[in-house]
Amino acid sequence: MTTLDNRALAAISEKFYAVFTAAAAAILAFVVAMDFKLAADQSFSTFILDPGGFPVGRDFLNTWMGGRSVFSSGPASWFDSDVYMAALRRVTGISDLAPMYWSYPPHLVFLIWPFGLLGFLPSYIVWCAVGIALYVWRRSRAASTESTGYFWWSRLLLP
Repeated sequence: MTTLDNRALAAISEKFYAVFTAAAAAILAFVVAMDFKLAADQSFSTFILDPGGFPVGRDFLNTWMGGRSVFSSGPASWFDSDVYMAALRRVTGISDLAPMYWSYPPHLVFLIWPFGLLGFLPSYIVWCAVGIALYVWRRSRAASTESTGYFWWSRLLLP
């Protein structure tokens, strides 16, 4: 292959990654929007349950609870699932909540404490927006450096 062919291939590759990144970001934004639509249809006055009996944003609920724990007694007692479920029931107001578990190491609170400063919905919106932004930033960075050979391993780690 000639140098001209390599440049053309690199340009096509960069365009492909740019389109793929935009499509992935659009899909993620759509999923988040539908998540909020489901919750908005049922009102935000209480936590909204998905068909499995879990609150919408269930994985983030654990993160948010961990952030809130920094401003109280900490998450140590939550390794007892009964204690954690009681804390979740108090916060959500849902008595028949599907079982959830606190399974994070205690030092995680140093990273998630800012989410405890906001209510659940604002924290969840920030969490989703930052996640999508980081994904788009990383993919665009990978696309711009792959043509020069840097971060070749990112193709193994990221779609």
